[in-house]
Amino acid sequence: MRVRSDDATQHAPLDRYVSTTAARWPRALTSREVLGTFVSIDVAGFSALTERLARSGREGAELVTGFVDECFDGLVAAMLDHGGDILRFGGDSLRVAFEGTESQRAARDAARAALTFVRDHNRAARARRTPTIRLRVGVQTGPWTAVMIGTRQRELAVFGPAVDGALHAERITRTGTIEFAPPLPGVFPETVTADDAPIGAAELLGAAVAATVGRDLASEHRQACVMFVHGLLPVRRADAITTLTSLGSAVSDVCDEFGLTWLNTDAITGGVQLTLAADLPRGEEFAVERAVRGARALVERLGTSVRVGINQCTLFAGEMGGQARRTYTIMGDGVNVTARLAAMARLGTVVVARDALDASTLIADGARTRTFTTRGRQTPVQAVRVDSLPLARRADQADLAFEGRRRELHDLIAVIESGRHGSGRTVTVTGPIGIGKSRLVHEAVAAVHAEHPEVRVLTVDGNPATADTTLVAAGTPLRTLADAASGSAPEHDASIPTVLVIDDAQWLDGRAIDALGVILRAAVDHPWSVVVVHRGDAMFATDSIIRLRPLSPAQTRRLVADALTSATDATVQLIADRAQGNPRLVAELVRSEPGTLPRTVEEALTRRLDRLPAGARAVLRDAAVLGPVIDLELLAHARGVAPTSSELDALRSVLIPVDDATLRFRDELVRATAYDTLARARRRALHAGAA
Repeated sequence: MRVRSDDATQHAPLDRYVSTTAARWPRALTSREVLGTFVSIDVAGFSALTERLARSGREGAELVTGFVDECFDGLVAAMLDHGGDILRFGGDSLRVAFEGTESQRAARDAARAALTFVRDHNRAARARRTPTIRLRVGVQTGPWTAVMIGTRQRELAVFGPAVDGALHAERITRTGTIEFAPPLPGVFPETVTADDAPIGAAELLGAAVAATVGRDLASEHRQACVMFVHGLLPVRRADAITTLTSLGSAVSDVCDEFGLTWLNTDAITGGVQLTLAADLPRGEEFAVERAVRGARALVERLGTSVRVGINQCTLFAGEMGGQARRTYTIMGDGVNVTARLAAMARLGTVVVARDALDASTLIADGARTRTFTTRGRQTPVQAVRVDSLPLARRADQADLAFEGRRRELHDLIAVIESGRHGSGRTVTVTGPIGIGKSRLVHEAVAAVHAEHPEVRVLTVDGNPATADTTLVAAGTPLRTLADAASGSAPEHDASIPTVLVIDDAQWLDGRAIDALGVILRAAVDHPWSVVVVHRGDAMFATDSIIRLRPLSPAQTRRLVADALTSATDATVQLIADRAQGNPRLVAELVRSEPGTLPRTVEEALTRRLDRLPAGARAVLRDAAVLGPVIDLELLAHARGVAPTSSELDALRSVLIPVDDATLRFRDELVRATAYDTLARARRRALHAGAA
């Protein structure tokens, strides 16, 4: 079995993911003054494009990645070719610093080169009917201050007259033009020298992002909980440095305590904007809860120097850029809404999107609510000011009670009992994903077998991952029944009372369906009860059909209340409303996703996969292409690289070892979900590699 050791995992050099200024920053240095030219660029069109292409799923994500990579590659090259340092880029903006006596000329030439690139790009884009982009550029020469903030993770923050001037110039200029603000006076500071080593890119990126970038992982549309923290700075430079240092320390502590990821730091007029995520790059539980608790901790510690906006939204997340400079970023309408939430919050307060609270177990009754609209968005956004909220905890109960199926259980037991008495019976149990078909059959068969232990129970799983194993176990009795049906002398006695369960019958292939038809016809003349379990419409003509429908609201509430030991009535009602009578979705909500309640079983499984480490998640998605059973040698050949031991360890909850060289999916629905979240181009490449 080919498995790479973790030491063999190679990442691309991390230096290209941070600015030159930050990468060379001496560890002992807190701040330094700069006299140069600051450039702020707004890229119009990215967010609208990501929203439009999000409707195309994974294929849309691929188009966004290619488009954004191409655009940023050209814009970054224009800046770097003229001596600029990309302090930050991503989303829909770039912040670039030019230092030295020729900074004004270099910045002017770089800005004009960027507009030239955009004109050439748009001309080609119109010819091939692909999206175009538009720029607004603000340029300001003058002084600013750079400060290194944070503790475990370090971030470079900038503020000062030149920064505010460039931001203002960019904001007031027309699309497709450059606004050159009048130069501000300043004195070139003394050169800062330090003997200690620089901080290093890994510490600047943070552990979560550093472990994700440079691994050729696909960018994706996904749901995530995002937090924007606005830190407003005093006018005096010394006071502003002190405030920034306190902010960085507090954010580092909050990230450590509540499991948040500090994605980036950007400049805003009069302060800084910090972007944090509760479930990026890796998905985690209790995302909204942790974000709100972390935000409240920040406000309690820093008071009126900060304001916070939080949103749970679908966004585009991933690595993008060119060869010279790359970044991990997020973009989309939901991200813009989060920034608006932070901007509208009063100092010393936390504002959360109502939808994010409604999708969590946080109770917002009595909280102040405000409705607002954003440019280009038709649906108004409700914002809730969060001061303090009660929190319901989940129980550690793994299995749900069997609820609301008394009549169906009685009917199924009656069918099985009838077959046991010599009059063979067949029955279909059908219903949508997660409605409780297998659980109902398990309860009925267990009840009959407990009362009549002489009854033989055979199970054949239609899931291709386990079909061979279950067919081998049931093979002799099935051949005996088939021989009896054909008039041949059976090798064994076909008159033994038997319950045959065909589970997940929707996965059976044509030959198996034909064989099952023979068995159903033969069962009529023998003491056999055949239970066919599948989704959708009836596949076979059986004596009866039991259709499972959603549980009633009262039954669903009882199921939730039984699983949660300390939930409030409001929390029970919230989960019951979201589950819509689906027992498996109740289980996912209670067991896996109480902080961000999904709306379907598939969405719950997607969220569960999002919580895997990025490398393990990529391995799982690639493995899904090979089918329910995974040959590790074939997987390594298809991917061009073998999975690492830690990646496979992280997948033990969803992949089961068959032997040293083979794994299988524990649940076909997990495999289908992983396959559906795989980019189409990646699917094609893997299919070709496995051929």
